[in-house]
Amino acid sequence: LLAWASTAYLLLSFNAPVWYHHQFLATIPAAMLAAIAAGEAIRLALQIIRARTFLSLSTLLVVLALAGLVTVLGSRARLTYHSFALPATLIPPEAPTGGHEADFMVEMARYAFKTNWIVTDMPMYAFRQNLPVPPLLAAITGKRLSSGELTEDQIIKVIEEYHPEQVLLGRFDLPAVESHLKKDYRRVYQWGRRRLYLHGELKRSLETDQ
Repeated sequence: LLAWASTAYLLLSFNAPVWYHHQFLATIPAAMLAAIAAGEAIRLALQIIRARTFLSLSTLLVVLALAGLVTVLGSRARLTYHSFALPATLIPPEAPTGGHEADFMVEMARYAFKTNWIVTDMPMYAFRQNLPVPPLLAAITGKRLSSGELTEDQIIKVIEEYHPEQVLLGRFDLPAVESHLKKDYRRVYQWGRRRLYLHGELKRSLETDQ
């Protein structure tokens, strides 16, 4: 485990950018080592209490291990509170996790029968609705945006070329794209950062049919 964590750390030290899923290469073995240390500390603490040998090196190691465990858990509890303490329907929009997935699916399904293309930075929604995405935007990722391999101007150009009936955004900050959508699209549903847009012509035609 120590070799695994150390090797991963060294490899990531020479790689940029480092993404959150890369960090698991080092944090998983580190977490396993921490669990072993905590278990050993508890076992030694029970032995020390029974033997009453409080003034020893083992006691110092036990105190350090347990103090470190409590410190780390305390700091992480604040960061992950919204993910574990609240049911999905009560998670506030500013929380790091999302919600209302089913509501978005329902809204998208309402217009799916007249949707030929959809542009989204959350492709799972398009997949679940069986709606095609323009090839260039099949995977809008942070790496593509950060490296410049994909730009907002390119996204706008694809939107102008394909005229997608639906646009669903919410994973990345795309101010230029959002501004462009105001010309021809209408927001039909929002929760937190996630916004579902419908092309103005399609929305007007549906309203006329009703």
